[in-house]
Order: sequence, then structure tokens, then C-alpha cells
Amino acid sequence: MKKIPLHSLVVLIGPAGGGKTTLAKRFADYEVLSYDEIRYELTGDYQQNDSGNIVSREINRRAQLKLELGQRVVVDSINLRKKDRIGLTEIAFKTGVPIFYIICNLDEKTKLKNASSSWRERASDAILKQEVLFKTNERDILRGDGVANVIDTRNEDFLVIPKLNNHALKENIQKLGFRGIMVIGDVHAMIEPLKAAIEWATHRNLFCVFLGDILDYGPNPIECVDHVYSTVVRGRGICLIGNHERKIERWIEQVKYNNVRLRLSEGNRVTTRAIEAMAFDVRKKFETRYRALLGLSRHHWIIGNTLFTHGAAEPEMFDIHSARLFGRFETMALFGEVDDSAAPRSDGYPTRIYEWVNRIPDGKRVMVGHDIRSTIKPLVVSGDNGGEAYFMDTGSGKGGRLTSADILFEGDDLVIKNFKHH
Repeated sequence: MKKIPLHSLVVLIGPAGGGKTTLAKRFADYEVLSYDEIRYELTGDYQQNDSGNIVSREINRRAQLKLELGQRVVVDSINLRKKDRIGLTEIAFKTGVPIFYIICNLDEKTKLKNASSSWRERASDAILKQEVLFKTNERDILRGDGVANVIDTRNEDFLVIPKLNNHALKENIQKLGFRGIMVIGDVHAMIEPLKAAIEWATHRNLFCVFLGDILDYGPNPIECVDHVYSTVVRGRGICLIGNHERKIERWIEQVKYNNVRLRLSEGNRVTTRAIEAMAFDVRKKFETRYRALLGLSRHHWIIGNTLFTHGAAEPEMFDIHSARLFGRFETMALFGEVDDSAAPRSDGYPTRIYEWVNRIPDGKRVMVGHDIRSTIKPLVVSGDNGGEAYFMDTGSGKGGRLTSADILFEGDDLVIKNFKHH
């Protein structure tokens, strides 16, 4: 069964009444661009046929914006003419996302049975014309016009990869068929260890949780971002926003306006030089993938009794389910806890403290990256309130190794089985 990634273009194809709108309901409402709804939005009239070209241009415009924002786009229109499809696929090519044609073509008896009486009265001629048009173009459609993956719902089904959130995250990962999760510490642009970790998770049917800082320092920042992006959009993992992701995101935005104010470290410059070396089209596609990855990532994820974040956590974060944190919580998530009263260290970074560990509630666990407490194995610290902190960064890209933890679902519990170097 084909799976529809979270960042992709989906073109529904078929005559009116052929089940497109029903299939569109399998996607999130905000992902769907409906020809009829946009026509009504623009004109106040579902039947104003002379607005067709304008509506098509508006669909294409919105599709491009949504793809550039890293979203999945589902176009609910007839899409029987090749020129309409090609306009959409050219947009997808520019952003580098996969294209899917979903053929929706119920037989005429079923269409008429499911239709309203008013629609049945006027549908006969329209159905006939569109059926003829479908048959005329069927060969090109079934070939995907040479650019698309084709799903013919007359004889096959498909799976929509869901966008996950912090509500019932453990249950939703289990629904996807995984028997547990694998937590992966800071990668810092080391591609071979990252590939080995993902392969380990795949063979053991584990869902990946990346703790952030995918790029910078190591030699392969672009390749590492692409591997994590591919894992996330295909429903095999989730990612946290680390301080290095946030900094490169800000740098990309400042470059657009020729107003770079950030102070870049040598670790940052490995990534920025790699981006600057790209051809314009390649760079645009990478930045779209990067934006998509960050859009699907969060400052913290909660699975059962375990909270995952990049830097540090506060007890209140266990009860916050929004995609982004703000204020003190955001600072803690990205940078950890620091002593504002202490003088900066010799390397210019602030002094980190770990009082937050003592505030973790009893029976709760927090897993973080960001801070290399050991290059041999993850450091596990028990807090005064009975909670535990796991420091998973063991120095990948900085002279150490990439470490992961296998955590299995056993009833309501998340049970840590082992740590592994890659």
C-alpha cells in the first residue's frame, strides 16, 4: 500500500461525483485546496463557470505557498486535462516534493446513488462529458504523466501519513505499527552514524525520536538534514528543535534580506558554507525541506511518562501540548538552564546548571541532548523529587560518538532496554 508523505503534492483526479470529496476527507482540512470552495470564496457562487481560469491560478498560487511552507497539499478538482495537472506538477518540481495522482472514479450507478436529488437532475450531461474526458486522458493519467506516483482507487487503497502532536502520542505511534521508540542524541552532521542509527531502528521496528542539533560541526550537515527530513515526512520519526536548528533558521531568514546580524561559530559555518555552495535551485529546494522539517518539529514531545526536549525541562512542560514553547520554557528547551549571575566561561558560553533535574516530578523522565556530560555513555541523573534526566549527547561531531536508546512499549510503560553507539 502506498503511503502519502507529510510533505507532498496530491492531485485528486476524476469526474464530478466520483468520490474526490470523500477521499479528500481522509486528509486534514487545512491541507485540501478545493476548486469549488475557492470559487465560492472568490465569487460567492459555486456555479460561476466563467471564473475557472482565475480559480485555477489561485489554486496554483496557494499550492506553491503551502509547499514552500513545508505542508502537504491536496488539490480537490476534476484535474482531467493534462494542462491543469502540469501546472501543479511544475510547482512541485520547483520545491522538490513527491507527486501523487489519486484516481477517483466510482461507477455511474454508485455516483448517482450517493448524490443529492438536485444534483442527479442536472448531472447526466456533465457526467457523460467528464467520463469521456477521463477516458480520453486515462492513459496519460495512469502513467502519472511521467512524473507522478499513481494510486488508482478502483483497485487499490492508500495510507495518509498523519501529522502527530502531543495528544495521545504513544497510542498514535502504536497505531502506526511500531513496538517502541529509539531516541537519538545530537547528530551534528555525522552522516554515517546517523544512517546506522536509522537502519538499527528500521530493523527493530522502532520509531525515531531525534533530540535536535542535526547539523553543524560535522562534515555532512545537508545530508543529515535530508535523512532526518525523509524519516519524519514518511511517518517513521519526529524531531526536536535544537539551538543549532534555530540559529541556522534565523541565518537563512536574515540572508534573504541581506541583513545577517548573527555571530556564527565555526560549527555553524560548516553548515552555512555548505548552503552557500549550492546552486540557486538546489538551495531553494533544501531550504524548503529544512522549513518543512522545522514545521513538523517541536520544542518538546511527550510520550507517556517521558518528556523529550533538547536542552532542559520544567515540570509545567508535561502539561503543555502546543507545538511551540515561549518565554522561559522556550529558553530552557533550546539552551538548557544557565546561571545568569555567573561570568561567561572562557569559551564565551554561559555557565550551565542542573537544578532543573531536581524539579522533575516523581515517576517522570526527561531525555535531552545539547550538553555533553559523558562521551562514553549517556549520563543518567536522579533528581531530588524522584524524577530522572537522561543526557543523550555523547559528542557526535565533536570527537565523541552518536548514541541512541531503545525504548519499548510494555503496557502503559516505556521501558529502556539498551543504549547503543553508532
